Amino acid sequence: MKNLLFTSFLWSLCQLISAQVNETTIMAISKFEGDSLVIRIAPSNPSAWLALTKNGCSIQRKEAPKGITMWQDIELKTWPLEKWKVYANSQHPGVPVVAQALYGKSFVAVDENLNAESIKNANAELEMRFTYSLLLADFDAIVATGLGWRFCDKNLAKNTQYVYLIIAQLEGKIDTAICTVNTARAPEKLPAPGEITAVENEKSIDLKWEVYLPKIDYTGWWIERSKDGTDWKKVNRTPFTQTSADRTAESITLTFRDTSIGKNYVPYHYRVKGISPFAEIGPSSPEIIAMGRDKTPLAQPEIQEPTENKGVLNVSWKLPGNNTDLKGFRVEKTNQHEGQFVPLHQDLLSPSTFSFNDPRSAEDIQHFYKIIAVDTAGNESSSLTAYGILSDSIPPAIPDHFLASIDTLGKVKLIWNLGQERDLLGYRIYFANAPEHEFSILSSEIIYDTTYTYQITLKTLSKRIYYKIVSVDKNFNHSKLSNYITLIKPDTIAPVKPIFSNFQVTDTCVTLSFVNSTSKDLKSQKLYKKRNVANSWDLLIEWKKSEIPTSFIDTDILENEYYQYVLEAIDSAGNTSGYSLPVKVKVYRSVKNDRITDFKINNNSGSQNINLSWKKPQIKVKKYTIYRNKEGELPTKLTQINGDLILWRDDSPKTAGKYFYLIKAYYENGNVSAETICDKPATVK
Repeated sequence: MKNLLFTSFLWSLCQLISAQVNETTIMAISKFEGDSLVIRIAPSNPSAWLALTKNGCSIQRKEAPKGITMWQDIELKTWPLEKWKVYANSQHPGVPVVAQALYGKSFVAVDENLNAESIKNANAELEMRFTYSLLLADFDAIVATGLGWRFCDKNLAKNTQYVYLIIAQLEGKIDTAICTVNTARAPEKLPAPGEITAVENEKSIDLKWEVYLPKIDYTGWWIERSKDGTDWKKVNRTPFTQTSADRTAESITLTFRDTSIGKNYVPYHYRVKGISPFAEIGPSSPEIIAMGRDKTPLAQPEIQEPTENKGVLNVSWKLPGNNTDLKGFRVEKTNQHEGQFVPLHQDLLSPSTFSFNDPRSAEDIQHFYKIIAVDTAGNESSSLTAYGILSDSIPPAIPDHFLASIDTLGKVKLIWNLGQERDLLGYRIYFANAPEHEFSILSSEIIYDTTYTYQITLKTLSKRIYYKIVSVDKNFNHSKLSNYITLIKPDTIAPVKPIFSNFQVTDTCVTLSFVNSTSKDLKSQKLYKKRNVANSWDLLIEWKKSEIPTSFIDTDILENEYYQYVLEAIDSAGNTSGYSLPVKVKVYRSVKNDRITDFKINNNSGSQNINLSWKKPQIKVKKYTIYRNKEGELPTKLTQINGDLILWRDDSPKTAGKYFYLIKAYYENGNVSAETICDKPATVK
């Protein structure tokens, strides 16, 4: 019951995997051997593997251009367990493994209550069984035949082309693979591997050779070794395989490490042979001779602190242990903390030498030393780094040709000439806002270049900045401060805004009073104006600094209109203050010729028709609006009429009662009159 449950579970798991990842398929390749054709079949995934194991497959052959020959009796089936046992011997080491993959019990505890961990373990086991079956079928023809994945057709006519259909029942559907062969062509030969190279290690040898992708002639390898180049033996007990994680690579380099050589300096002959997917052994690669070599370096030398004697540094060291294969020592030095070390002498110092005087120590102040111990095999061991320094109290020269520049964004660039001192380390720059002030250091770090660029703020009241520079050597001796250089900052500070202090409005003018900008570099001041309906400001007037007044009268106005005014200051650098807070005013309406006069009702005798008349104003009227209300109600707009009229009849239906009328004029100049009430009400009976 458990095996049945596990098999059913594997089918369900495979269907899930194939639905989410790829389709369940079979693949086939063939090899023409002159008198026969060998076909190798393989499933593409665990789901197809289970289907082939359960159902097997059949083969049909078509002789082109003749019809199809049905081989109904040629079916490839997986062997039963009893037949696998016949071949379970040392000649076929893969047989027990594949038999276990096919018929062995599951390692996963499968029951009716499957959980995520059980599914994960079952999937891993299925992948393992599938993978081992694929691999071992490539290495042994008996394994491929027992799986039903190998067929050999020896009934071939010469100069004939055949097409083979491999048909398999997979998950309720039929899947087909196709192979072709032309017997007129020469049999296919396996290629020899390319040249191999060797990396000789301590009691081991790494063999490397290249395989080109995606075409792979071999899926496994035998590595053979010989002491004399005649008697060859396999180094690996099982075929060697290596895969590439990079699916897009054109080739991969295979590496096999032989750790069974036992001793160093014993030469061996090596060659490799490939195993094809048809379990054939290909021709051998070119031979190569390699041996293990001594790769163990000597003990690490123990370097002492360098000492100074009359301007020369002396380096000494010790070498612990019994070093019978010591060949000599090499002293190396650099003048930089992370610089490249270079030898201080051409030949190795003798094994009995444990000190060295540096003849070039006077050329620099600081020195970094290390000692290299070399054995007879060429292995090297290095000491730690020791730091030595010669005393120095002489300061470097003051830098010359010290210049400065600044752009409109406040980026300052300082440049100077490089000093000639051999022990020169770098430079420090100082600055101040006045030449009599104490100069402050610009950067806490040593400047190693001959240029320095940084940003300063331009929104300050100080118009100038001053710089000095000093040189610093590797012993941190400082030169004297240079003479200062002056830099004038670009003016980017906006002038002080002018403000309005008062205003007066009549029906003929607007009088503005204001407090002008107090900036010393003021160049001019502008007054802008706009009507309430306008979207942009119009320049009303611009005054030069010497002509700026404290008030202005604007007579270019319209009655009963809204206006806004703003001020703006401009300095000598072109910076603007921006607009001041606006002043908003409304011009008074002149009532002299404004209100409609002599507005009255004519010939009212209680009828529905009411005649209205009025006197024509002196100002040209654009239109009239007439309002009406019944006694006890609020006035409402009745009509709008042309501005050329002075008579109008209200003949609209009315209920009995008293009616009051009002009129308002809209003039061509944009003014609007006040409402005029009719001299008396009209009565409707």
